[in-house]
Amino acid sequence: MNAVQRIAKNTTALFAAQFVVSILSLVLSIFIARSLGDVTFGKYSFALAFTAIFAVFSDLGYNTLLIREVARNKSVASRCL
Repeated sequence: MNAVQRIAKNTTALFAAQFVVSILSLVLSIFIARSLGDVTFGKYSFALAFTAIFAVFSDLGYNTLLIREVARNKSVASRCL
């Protein structure tokens, strides 16, 4: 398998995975909203948004650094994780 085919296959797999996750998230959100009711779902949404703010600041490029280092040397994967 040449590089172009491998890139195309990996891109297609990532796109399909992201599509499935998006659809499942939509279905789960609808299910949670119907189960909790409007007031409780509002509290739940606030808690998710509040924690998402801190998740952005806690990442600060660590994922990019991790991918780069593991791509350079696969033996450091266990140490990084």
